[in-house]
Amino acid sequence: MPPANALRAYQHQAIHSASPAELIDKLYGIGLTAAQNDDVARTRRALVELVAAVDSERGGDLAEGLIALYDFALRATSDGDLATVADLLSGLRATWREAMQVQTALAEAPAAPPRPARNT
Repeated sequence: MPPANALRAYQHQAIHSASPAELIDKLYGIGLTAAQNDDVARTRRALVELVAAVDSERGGDLAEGLIALYDFALRATSDGDLATVADLLSGLRATWREAMQVQTALAEAPAAPPRPARNT
């Protein structure tokens, strides 16, 4: 298998075996790298995918805030301000990773023992 085909097969497998949280992290990475390399089209594609990934029904105010940030970043790409977009995506990616670490730690923590019933 030629190296290019092997790389595509690896990337395909990595995406199809990733969790939703890992896919969001990958989108942040793609968008960040694209913005740092002044690739407007690829940055915009990553941002559009991030917008599509937001669950507005379950996310409430947080979802609305993320969509507003992504919309801001999309407008900034139209203005050619990819440095601002890179800074924004870098911060969002760091926050996303921290949130996933907390979620993992909570999921792995032993369950708290049940509280004794109160006698009234």
